[in-house]
Amino acid sequence: MDDWDEIGGATDVDRALEKGYNDNWDEVADAIGNAPEGAGDVGKKTIVIGETMKRVTDYAATISADTYDGFNYYAKTKAIFGKKLADFIGGVDNALWLIDKMVKKYKIVDLGLDLERVTRSPYYLMESVLAYLYKYKEYAEDFMKGVF
Repeated sequence: MDDWDEIGGATDVDRALEKGYNDNWDEVADAIGNAPEGAGDVGKKTIVIGETMKRVTDYAATISADTYDGFNYYAKTKAIFGKKLADFIGGVDNALWLIDKMVKKYKIVDLGLDLERVTRSPYYLMESVLAYLYKYKEYAEDFMKGVF
């Protein structure tokens, strides 16, 4: 899937993993000077989000976490309806996957932005907004009560 290809070069996390700091996140954090939000206490019910899927899948593999695997029918949808609609449906599929994991109480590790990317990912923007709203859902619920 072209849309998930990496743009730009290696990040600090990538370089730390290449140097062999992949036994635990504490070593990676020491190597780069900070840890992604949610990195501690990873377990079986953990997902990783972040910008640039290669970074996300590489890190998730080191902690045995899940990642979004992409929209299964992307190629067929693109062939029938075109790239824009396939991208849109893929984004919805990504959002539903993340919401499903939140409902099932998965721990979310957020690697954040890939500072070496040339452009920002709209998919990561959506993931980070959903993760933020979930983290502060009580405040969001109180706000919405005052609005409606």
